[in-house]
Formats: sequence, C-alpha cells, structure tokens
Amino acid sequence: MLLGCSGIGKSTLLRLVAGLVQPQQGSLSGIAQHVAWMGQQDLLYPWLTVLENVMLTARLSGAKPDRVRAHHLLAQVGLEDEAQAAPSQLSSGMRQRFALARTLYAQRELVLIDEPFATLDVMTKHQLQT
Repeated sequence: MLLGCSGIGKSTLLRLVAGLVQPQQGSLSGIAQHVAWMGQQDLLYPWLTVLENVMLTARLSGAKPDRVRAHHLLAQVGLEDEAQAAPSQLSSGMRQRFALARTLYAQRELVLIDEPFATLDVMTKHQLQT
C-alpha cells in the first residue's frame, strides 16, 4: 500500500511501474508485462456487457475467455447478478468494483490500483478490504 498526501506523485509512481509513462531519468525494464493496472477511471466499454468487460483482456490477447473465472470474480466483488447489465446501468461504486474484477481477471504477478475505493460506500469498502 502506498499512502501519502495529495499531489506528491503516488499516481505517477504507479504509472511508471506499470509502464504507462517513461521516467525523466533512469529506466525501468522488465516489469510492465507482469503488471495489471487499474486507474482512477473505470474505462468500461459502454457497448459491452459487464461480463464482456471483465473478460476483455482475454479477448484482446486472443485467448479463450473464461466465463467461470469471470463469474467467480464478479461474485467476489458482490456483483454476480449484474453480469449482463450495461455499464450505463451501474452506479459509480458498482462500476469501480467491475473494473476491479476485470483487473484481477488478468492474473498478473503485480496488481497496481490507483485509488481503488474512492467511489465506494463505507460498507462495500470495508467488505472488499477484508
């Protein structure tokens, strides 16, 4: 967990490690392919169902989507009943939980999540943290 005051570069550091930006000095190598990244925006595609959004990494890499794994992850974030919903039908907290399921679906060695609980209500936040 990375904690600090607003504006000190936490997000920038995470984006550097994820390979999304280049450092001004020095270099980072061999890390990005092992990283799953979830930024502050959920980036769910509006024309895909929630389930299709969760399995998007498989589709983009040419792998066969694993529906069982996707449904399991949706259950873990408490949203298995919303699998066929469109992202526009969801609250911001629900969208963030779906984005978390999609990030975890990638099965990477390192998961970087920028402000993962920012839009969640207190009860859901507590449930996901335990």
